[in-house]
Amino acid sequence: MRRLVIIPLLAFLALAAFPGAFAQEAQPGKSQEDNGYAQISIFAKALELIRQDYVDDNKTSYHDLVTAAMKGMLSSLDPHSQFMDPNDFRDMQDDTRSRFNGLGIEVSMKNGLPTVITAMEDTPAAKAGILSGDQILRINGISTEKMDLQDAINVLRGPAGAKVTLTLLRPATKEIKEYALQRAEIKIQSVKGASLLDSELTGAFKIGYVRLIQFNEPTADELSKALDDLQKQGMQALILDLRNNP
Repeated sequence: MRRLVIIPLLAFLALAAFPGAFAQEAQPGKSQEDNGYAQISIFAKALELIRQDYVDDNKTSYHDLVTAAMKGMLSSLDPHSQFMDPNDFRDMQDDTRSRFNGLGIEVSMKNGLPTVITAMEDTPAAKAGILSGDQILRINGISTEKMDLQDAINVLRGPAGAKVTLTLLRPATKEIKEYALQRAEIKIQSVKGASLLDSELTGAFKIGYVRLIQFNEPTADELSKALDDLQKQGMQALILDLRNNP
């Protein structure tokens, strides 16, 4: 899954501290709505008003407000674009290295709810019968309605052996079901089922079959090795199976 990652910059805080710096005329040919300086000036003024007037000072640090704003910006785009703080970024690196502690669920946001893209093979989620398209209503009894994608991922993952209870809605049947799962170390093997198809199906023509279940850091090496092995067996054509690859 490709994600757009935004890293917070101290310079952005400086912009908020000096809203007057952007009191410039709109550029010729651009509407006020499409003028970056004008919009940043509005944002800076809103930031200062919140800091000045909001009742709870503990929630109005520049860091917290700007972080929340950047999360909002990214959440308005596609499900794979999101803001990541350093901890979130480390989680993503674990994904690409194909090893993490969790339930084995790939999720994205759909209709405001964390939704299962796929339950990875041989993981607690797959063994429990969780399916692609299942919507997560609650995690450990806590509603997911106000969670963003990264908040949900953070709760789903954690120490191996810990128990997690999921309440899922299966849209196809309207069934709501609760699953009690136990986190495990998830090791993702990108390539599975690399082999030549049975000659009864292909005749004298040797057709290789490779299933790619995930794209991550080791994928290129694993695929290269699988193809080398098949070519040594005389492969003449290849079927690359990408079904259920998130």
